[in-house]
Amino acid sequence: MKNIFSIYHPLVIFTYIVSALAFAMLTFNPVYVILSFYIGSLYSIYLLGIKKYISTLKFGVVLFIVVAIANPMFNHQGLTVLFYNPWDNPITLEAFAYGLSSGGMLVSIFIWFNCYNGLINNDKFMYLFGRILPTIALMLSMIMKWVPVTKNRISIINNSQKSLGLGVNMGTKKQKINRCIRVTSILMSWSLEDSIETADSMKARGYGCTKRTSYSVYKWGTHDIISMFIISLLVIVNGVLILGGYSTYEYYPTFSGNLFGVANLFAYGLYIILLAYPLLLEGKEEIVWKLLKYRT
Repeated sequence: MKNIFSIYHPLVIFTYIVSALAFAMLTFNPVYVILSFYIGSLYSIYLLGIKKYISTLKFGVVLFIVVAIANPMFNHQGLTVLFYNPWDNPITLEAFAYGLSSGGMLVSIFIWFNCYNGLINNDKFMYLFGRILPTIALMLSMIMKWVPVTKNRISIINNSQKSLGLGVNMGTKKQKINRCIRVTSILMSWSLEDSIETADSMKARGYGCTKRTSYSVYKWGTHDIISMFIISLLVIVNGVLILGGYSTYEYYPTFSGNLFGVANLFAYGLYIILLAYPLLLEGKEEIVWKLLKYRT
């Protein structure tokens, strides 16, 4: 079965993905940034396919370029001056490198959120937070669902308008503008009506009461307990190593920090194991499956 990690308990999955996101934000060490981007990319492609990954990466590349260029333009710290801009401000190598690292970190975060969408659906999210924070959980669940639902509705409206000869790409410029306004108006009306129906439905079902059940009941198994222990241990050890300064790398006023010491390599190895844990599970299952086939 592809993506066996998705059948694990929602708390195990949520702990893993939040840990990956948190560590992606904790350090600007270039090695950590590259590892987060590379492993996140592999897992995103495995979960959602290359097309979805490329569509996410397109926006990420634009963001990366903007940050990489903007930082040296507005931040003039650093001792290695590359050249001066038209306003006689120095463009330094350190500021440019920091911009690259910042841009890479932001792209990695987008990719890991893409993995989050592939692992955590609304049902799992509501299971985790519906009892603790029912109102906030419902709002966040609706927000996360809003983007794909809206895209689908726009496609439905456009197709229906085309069948009537009123497509947004047909006619003069004035007609196109009027038809875009019509599509937007239909979409807003549809969304508002759906929101009202959802609110009334949830109220009628007693949503927000202290005692409520979940649509799906997730039970802890041996594999969940083992994985939760391993992930928690890796999170603690990686957190201690990062907060203890083993990932520290300074860009200003000049580059300083050991990227490839023995302790650094040990920290990188544990970080790789944490991020690649679901892929390692998939590899283990594949090996076990092939061995069983070979024996039979």
